[in-house]
Amino acid sequence: SAQRHNTLKCSTEKITVSAADDVILQCRLEPPISAESMRIEWTRPDLLPCIRGSVHTHEDGRFLYEEQIPSYNNRSSLFVDQLINGNVSLKVSRVTPSDTGKYRCYLPSIHQEVVIELTVGKGLFEIYLSGLFYSSLDSVSTLIINYFDN
Repeated sequence: SAQRHNTLKCSTEKITVSAADDVILQCRLEPPISAESMRIEWTRPDLLPCIRGSVHTHEDGRFLYEEQIPSYNNRSSLFVDQLINGNVSLKVSRVTPSDTGKYRCYLPSIHQEVVIELTVGKGLFEIYLSGLFYSSLDSVSTLIINYFDN
């Protein structure tokens, strides 16, 4: 069938973001055909076999909530209005360091898959907090040393 010639393309194979950011794993069909009726599976192959389930699976026009890995509840979405243009990108909201890993987008009906590697670095806020924490430890130890010296 003509469908076989459609290829899944991702704009980048590696993405690095900061904790608490939203990230879009960009992925589309080329040449563009509608993915509305396709099964779209976004999974974390690196978590197998310990954690089964998907980050986000879409089939027959609906999100299959029951297949989702619980840590992604209310944090994953597709651009449903863009499926008609072959856009199967995944948005993951409020990322955490545990979201670091490999994300596989698989369209079984056309046997196409891509893998994107996501790295979640420490957010500026976390770095700032750990800096505050260490500087306050320093001042506490300084106080103790001064106290004993006197």
